[in-house]
Amino acid sequence: MVFSSLFFWISRFSLRLTYEKWKLIIIGNQPSVLQLIAEGLTNSDIADKLFISTTTVDTHRKNLLTKFEAKNTATLIRMAAHYEFI
Repeated sequence: MVFSSLFFWISRFSLRLTYEKWKLIIIGNQPSVLQLIAEGLTNSDIADKLFISTTTVDTHRKNLLTKFEAKNTATLIRMAAHYEFI
């Protein structure tokens, strides 16, 4: 009985993680921006590296914060690592 309830809990948990990761589809330059944010680069450094404007980088950063429902960059990076985006 314990094993069946444990299996049920694990399968529900993994299903929830799969669904939550599915919600977090990142497209375009967002994966690159996320990786460079994780490496500690500033918006202007990221813009120079990706040949885009700093405003575009800022927009990507804001969209990533919204998608991950993160309040700051540290939380964004922690969640991105948790969901294996970085």
